[in-house]
Amino acid sequence: MSQADLVQKLMFDVILGGDVQGLKSIIKEHPDVLLENWNTGDSFLHLAALKGQDSLCSALIDAGIDVDRAGSAGATPLSEAASYGKRSTVELLLKRGASVDGLHWSVSTPLMNAAVDGHLEIAKALVDAGAEINREHLRLPQTALDFAVFYSVKNTGQHAVAELLRANGAIRPYTEKHDWSGRLGQSYIEHIERALGGFVNPIAIPGSAAAVTVPYAIYRARIPKKYDYQLLFTVGLACFGSEVAVCLSSNWPLNLSALQQPRYWHPFMLLNDLSSQLAGGKKLSHGMKVEASPVPSDGYSSNEASAGWILASHDVLEKERDGDSNIGRTLLMFPIQAKGKKLPSTSSIDLAQDASRAKWAKLALPTPAQ
Repeated sequence: MSQADLVQKLMFDVILGGDVQGLKSIIKEHPDVLLENWNTGDSFLHLAALKGQDSLCSALIDAGIDVDRAGSAGATPLSEAASYGKRSTVELLLKRGASVDGLHWSVSTPLMNAAVDGHLEIAKALVDAGAEINREHLRLPQTALDFAVFYSVKNTGQHAVAELLRANGAIRPYTEKHDWSGRLGQSYIEHIERALGGFVNPIAIPGSAAAVTVPYAIYRARIPKKYDYQLLFTVGLACFGSEVAVCLSSNWPLNLSALQQPRYWHPFMLLNDLSSQLAGGKKLSHGMKVEASPVPSDGYSSNEASAGWILASHDVLEKERDGDSNIGRTLLMFPIQAKGKKLPSTSSIDLAQDASRAKWAKLALPTPAQ
């Protein structure tokens, strides 16, 4: 056994045994062990958290391990403690500054993990700490409430967690149809649901374009089947001629933490730019090339938007109107794909014609690097 393997085994043993002094001694002699993982993806803080070793968690944090150290699939130590039902450890990590929702790119969240196994008191602690109730899983169109309901067959407290979550505004946006009665753009939202064959997430993100003189909002819909893509679209701009939309990859994080960062907020800026242009009297149409907010320098790794943007009426979004002429047209914004520095020779209208029949994979903005 190599020295590195021996040190890791010693760390594993002292954590399982709750030996704080032994831990401190190993770290003093081998400080680099803090940079290592006890398995393929998780740190020793993850191990201490899932074992409920509060004193060891504090010692590891004091020694320099980030309380939000990323593990497998972006899981943080708090997620591990929540998953394994370690209430005191959850409270400790929160006091030590752990993000209640994990990282912005965490596939799951501590609240989702608590919901799966019905850990009611942990769910309460996370909700009280400000957890984003309706944050979605990055690979599945599911919220914490979805997980509580799905796993209620285990009958280990999931029903109580579901009641807690519903009492705090939790929803199942793609499973339980929302009643849009009286909501701005009711007919249009219902049209989008028919067109996509799925439900719209009723969490509205207010528009922020100062030039828009009527209320409007941006909604989100996951595109069914494999849920590989999601659609952001405006509601309330039909009076100016059309609604506008943009397609994103399914794993584009749209949680509150991610949307504090320009590279993830950028699609909303695109829609706000178009909304301002509409409100300012500009007529937007199929095949039009438009100017919009440039991609942040820390955004996409390639030059998706370097050649500009084009608007297109997508066939899927134009069907299922039920003969209602009051339902606004949808213009989907997509980037002109440039190969290296060479722009396509095809005209804007021809590119839009191709886009109107294209699969979502061709139109979706790729998720920026973390």
